[in-house]
Amino acid sequence: VGQRPDLSPVRSITTGRRTKPVGRYYSIKNGAAVAWESRNELHALYHAEVSPSVLRYRVQPHTLQLVIDGISRLYTPDREEDLVGGQRRVVEVKDEFEAESDPDYAKKLEYARAVYRLSGKLFCIQERAEIEAQPLFDAVEAVQSFRRTAITQHDILLIDETFAGHEVLPLAAVRDVFKSVPLGFAKLSAMMVRRLLTLDLSQKLGPETPVCILNRH
Repeated sequence: VGQRPDLSPVRSITTGRRTKPVGRYYSIKNGAAVAWESRNELHALYHAEVSPSVLRYRVQPHTLQLVIDGISRLYTPDREEDLVGGQRRVVEVKDEFEAESDPDYAKKLEYARAVYRLSGKLFCIQERAEIEAQPLFDAVEAVQSFRRTAITQHDILLIDETFAGHEVLPLAAVRDVFKSVPLGFAKLSAMMVRRLLTLDLSQKLGPETPVCILNRH
């Protein structure tokens, strides 16, 4: 496995003469900007940024050198995530993946999956349909948009007091302890990215959305 000592991406962003969107996404979870090379990759980063099961993540984290049918092949995944519980997950992001349409590439992915399995890592392919599935994507996109909102120790104490004696509270009850509804949602969103609490994003966001504090001890 080839990777940089500082765990930075193994290749830099470049479009050459291609006219496709590229950019950098500032991750609060990582404390640094991470690169993306398509809107689909960017939207996948939103999920990693918001998910309470993801501690941190890296893009283009390493390159595998695989020998397939006697031929050396290189494979660089799109993302690697450190998960709660100590496990790591390697992620390949695709607009759409049909193994039958490109059996050679599908075989390379299967070899990569086998290598990761031997090293104890999970491997998955995320397609656009999954990444942008509703209502989850709208909720994730909204939460990550407030990731840079400042959080103070007073804010954390206020939330702890609000949850005293409760495991779960509706969004409205937690949001309304702040000066305004927009500020409250922004603060809670930033806290979710920082893994201080979690909002249930499986349904459309609303006043009754369940909110839970994460164990910080």
